[in-house]
Amino acid sequence: MRCAIPSSLLELGERAYVENKHFVTLLERGREAFHVRLNLVRAARRSIDIQTFIWANDASGKLLMRELVAAARRGVTVRILVDQFRDEVTAEYLARLAVTHANLEMKVYNPFLGKAVMADVDYVWGTFFHFNALNHRMHSKLMLVDGKIGIVGGRNVQDRYFDLDPDFDFIDREVMVFGTTVDRMQASAEEYWRSPIVARLDQLDDVRRFLFDERNSVAVKALDFAGVDELEPALNLALSNEYIHKTFVDTAFEVDRIQFTADRPMKPFIKDVSTDLDTSAMLRQVVSSAEQSLLVQTPYPILSSSAGKALFKVREEHPQIEYTLSTNSLASADHAFVYALAFKRKKRNVDELGTDIYELKNNPADAHLFVPDYQGLATKRADKTQARTGVAQELGNTMSGLFAVESQGPRLSIHAKSMVVDERVAVIGSHNFDPRSRDINTENTVIIWDQSVAQAVAKEIRLATKPQNSWLIAKAEKVPFISHLSNAIGLVSRALPLFDLWPFRWCSSFELRPGKQAVGRDHPDFYENYKDVGQFPNMGLGIKQIEVHLVSGFGSVAEPFM
Repeated sequence: MRCAIPSSLLELGERAYVENKHFVTLLERGREAFHVRLNLVRAARRSIDIQTFIWANDASGKLLMRELVAAARRGVTVRILVDQFRDEVTAEYLARLAVTHANLEMKVYNPFLGKAVMADVDYVWGTFFHFNALNHRMHSKLMLVDGKIGIVGGRNVQDRYFDLDPDFDFIDREVMVFGTTVDRMQASAEEYWRSPIVARLDQLDDVRRFLFDERNSVAVKALDFAGVDELEPALNLALSNEYIHKTFVDTAFEVDRIQFTADRPMKPFIKDVSTDLDTSAMLRQVVSSAEQSLLVQTPYPILSSSAGKALFKVREEHPQIEYTLSTNSLASADHAFVYALAFKRKKRNVDELGTDIYELKNNPADAHLFVPDYQGLATKRADKTQARTGVAQELGNTMSGLFAVESQGPRLSIHAKSMVVDERVAVIGSHNFDPRSRDINTENTVIIWDQSVAQAVAKEIRLATKPQNSWLIAKAEKVPFISHLSNAIGLVSRALPLFDLWPFRWCSSFELRPGKQAVGRDHPDFYENYKDVGQFPNMGLGIKQIEVHLVSGFGSVAEPFM
């Protein structure tokens, strides 16, 4: 625990600098992303910087924190910047963390009401009286080790991002970067760390009550890392240099052109359209360069008006361009409210923009490819369900994730934010390609101009779009006269900013029939080969469908904020 371990990852980082080369490794699987973090923390010799939206105090969060504390004790400077905590930790825990070691420091971005941890009443107060201050968040994710290796992508620190949750897991993506591009990442981390919008733990009122109130002696107690024993096998694997070299070094791509972009920490509060660190501006340039295909994967496909105009312009200049979107169905979504806002725009995106939309099934047939230990998690979920109820019951009738969904194992949900342009440019980062990422949250992104990397990312996205894994969104089959009348009413209803309550939609979800061949939406055999499974497959009849229609009808005013 006292000495840094040798690591092939840091060796590649050093080599990249010496030879002035750039290497990248894609982190597609959650467990592997966790192994990388553990290995790098054990191998760090000088510094570790972590920037994240969520840090949960679950098993993965505890184990990673335990390793960071050990690194600090052996002399590594550890800096952690988090967005304001919700219910993942307590002020008491943060007080203990604040006095653990001089080499370990945590800061909080934009702490509303001068607190580290938000209570429900704080949300209510902020929503009605200080919405702008409450709403602006740091959504960026970044990990830096010794200034030689950087990790950027969509993952937060929580079990469900590392394929460890038996109920709900995210399909996510990150890129590990080796080379001088890491210098820009380090500069961004320094800018955030020194920004006046962030605060040390001992500056926050709820933490201070434990640090400086004589009646509280909690702060002097050691941090509790109980509950991480089950992850010791993951740590042992992370310490195997043979495994690390084979999995992450041998699979690295050498690339010639790569760029890291990051929003300024004061982006929501200081308007500076001339800055060259605006991720949205860079993404617009990449999208505008598309000529043949645009492949996008995002959990929140809410196009801003400017993004819609840009895509229509590209379509106008290149009529044959292929637009493909991989996203969540209601059954796989982690936020029904956001799904509802995207639901309102489906006809525009499919019919007018010509996008092939694939919505992930909550239990895709290739779940074991997305989460290699899927069956093990399903077994753990069954055991947990039986222990909780005292009797064995059908998994399909239990809770999965945030709301009840028919499920035979952990529910999977897309969280990756990636884009591939013309099979030659890959974009990986925290930006959801939605209005919130453009205007409100801080984001960061890595753009790689390399055909091999682009094709590797495209292969992973297309795996999610296969018929066994996603439903295809297409025009509902026409019923004479009734369909024309319904479409006419629906067209008027969708044009309204509010009161869009017409329940019969132009499009629906389709599933490939057994033994049939996959064809395009406009193919003459489409309705023969595909079965209409409704707007919300695998959801049964329930309140969530009603909520989607209500939010779609009345919640459009919230679209710019989501």
